[in-house]
Amino acid sequence: MPVYFADTSALAKLYVVETGSSWLRSLDLSDLTVSILALPEIGSVLFRRERQGALSGPTHRRAWRAFRADFRGWAVIRLSRPVLDGAVALFRDRSLPVMLRTLDALHLATALRVRGRARLGGTTPLTFLTADDRLEAAARHFGFATDNPNRH
Repeated sequence: MPVYFADTSALAKLYVVETGSSWLRSLDLSDLTVSILALPEIGSVLFRRERQGALSGPTHRRAWRAFRADFRGWAVIRLSRPVLDGAVALFRDRSLPVMLRTLDALHLATALRVRGRARLGGTTPLTFLTADDRLEAAARHFGFATDNPNRH
């Protein structure tokens, strides 16, 4: 069974109907790992969409409750000093095929830390889920299996 790390661009598709939402919901995400950043970022996505009129108040509240319930069941990685240092190192890495934004670098540094700590048993690879093409290219650069819900 695959083990997944998801950034917020992928996670949002679990709570807001977009391209790839059905595909993402079909995955077994019981071994999902996320950064603690998902908490404020999903909050931002949902609150922004409600303010813009794209989500009704009740729909927003249901999505937020569903996210919070799911979040409690996931492996949540906090922003430790090694993760922060790893993100800074990514900005200096001239071999990267893309320039990363701050939060994307933090997500990638988190996934690198998870993989580096050998949290995964056996030979199961950590698959990096993102709907961001630049972040996906950077994750592939570091040898991650990747998938983008926008292609499904």
